Amino acid sequence: TVTLFSTLGDSGVLYGLNQSESEYLIVGESLLKRIENIDDQIQSIKKIVYIANSPNSYKSRDPTIKAAREKLSKKYSMISLEQLEKNGNNIPPYPFSDPKPDDIMLIMYTSGTTGDPKGVVLTHDNFSEFIKNLLRRDLESPIKLFLYRSPGFLPMAHMFGYTCNLSTFLTDGDFGMSSPTTLLGSSPVHVTGQEGDINLLQPLSFMSVPLVLEKLLSEIYRRLNDRSPLATPIFNYLMDYKIRWRSRGYDTPIINRLVCKRINEQFGGRLKLMIISGAAVNERTHALATAALNVNCVMIGIYPLNFL
Repeated sequence: TVTLFSTLGDSGVLYGLNQSESEYLIVGESLLKRIENIDDQIQSIKKIVYIANSPNSYKSRDPTIKAAREKLSKKYSMISLEQLEKNGNNIPPYPFSDPKPDDIMLIMYTSGTTGDPKGVVLTHDNFSEFIKNLLRRDLESPIKLFLYRSPGFLPMAHMFGYTCNLSTFLTDGDFGMSSPTTLLGSSPVHVTGQEGDINLLQPLSFMSVPLVLEKLLSEIYRRLNDRSPLATPIFNYLMDYKIRWRSRGYDTPIINRLVCKRINEQFGGRLKLMIISGAAVNERTHALATAALNVNCVMIGIYPLNFL
C-alpha cells in the first residue's frame, strides 16, 4: 500500500506515484481532475478505482469531473469502488501467502520540510511491534484497547492514524469517521446547537495528536468561562490539587464525582483512554488532560511516529 496526501500538490502526487511504481490507484472521484492534470507524466498506473461522489452532492453534477473520468477511462482501466466490491463478492475464497516480517507493508509519503515528498517505509514487523507495544499498556485485558469505540479523524496518510484505524479493523472494535473540524461542538463549521462528533460517538478511547488535545482543553475552558468568571480559577485550583495528590499515589474521588465526571460527559461521557502521538506533548497539558477528563492513561512519547 502507498498513501499520498491530496494536499501534496500535483508535483508531489506525481513524484510518489512514479517513485513507488504503483500500478493501481484508489482515489476520490472529485480528485480525478488532479490526475488528469498529470496524466501525461504518469509512468506505471494501469488501473484506477474511484470512490464515487454521493448522488446528493453538488460534486456529482460537476461536468468537469465527468469529463476527467471519461478522458482517463480511454487510457486506464477504470472502475468504481462500489462495482469493485460487487465483483469481489463473486470471487471464491483463495489462500494468500503469508508475508515475511521484513516485507514492505506500507510506503507513506509525507510532505517533508523541503524538496520532494519523503516515502516512509513500514514493514509488517514494524506494524506488529506497534500493536504489541500498545497492547502492553493494559496487561490485564490488552485486547480491549482495540475493542473500544474511538473517533477516526486522523487521515489515512498519517502513520499514526493509519496504524490505529487498521488495528481496529483487525478486531471487533469500531470507530466513527470524523474530522478535526467537526470533532468538537465549538467547531466553526457547526451551526449553533449542533453536537460535535465526539459527543455523538461517545468513544471509550481517543487516539490523537497534541494539537487536538490542546483544542480539547480549550473547549473545557471555553465552557467554564461561559458558566461564570469564577469557574476557571476554581477549576484550576481543583485540578492542581488533584494532580499533586495523584503524583503521590492517591486519588480524589470527590473531585472526580463532582467535577471530572461532568467534564467527561461533555466529551461523550465514556472516555477512558487517550493515546497521544506525533509530537512532543507539553507536560502541563498532559497532566491537566489526564486529571480533568479522569482518563486511565494518556500515553505519550511515541514521537515521531509518523517517521518510523
